[in-house]
Amino acid sequence: MFNSNTLQCEVVKPVLPNVDSFDLRSEEPLTAEVEMQLQREFNDTIETEIRLYNKELLNFIDAELASTDCDEIIELL
Repeated sequence: MFNSNTLQCEVVKPVLPNVDSFDLRSEEPLTAEVEMQLQREFNDTIETEIRLYNKELLNFIDAELASTDCDEIIELL
C-alpha cells in the first residue's frame, strides 16, 4: 500500500566497479617536452576562457547601455 503522505528512502552503499588500480609513483616522470606541451595547452585554454569571458562581459555592458536612458548614463558618470 502506498501512502502519499510519507516519504521512504532506502539507504544503500554504492557498488564500485572492480577496476585494476595502479600506483602512480611507479609511473615514469613526464619528459620536459611533454611537460612543456601540457603547459602550453593549459595556457592556451586559460587565454581562450579569458577572451570568452571578456567578450561576454562586453556584450552584457553593451546590452545594459542600450537599455538605459542617456540621462541615467550621464548621472552615473
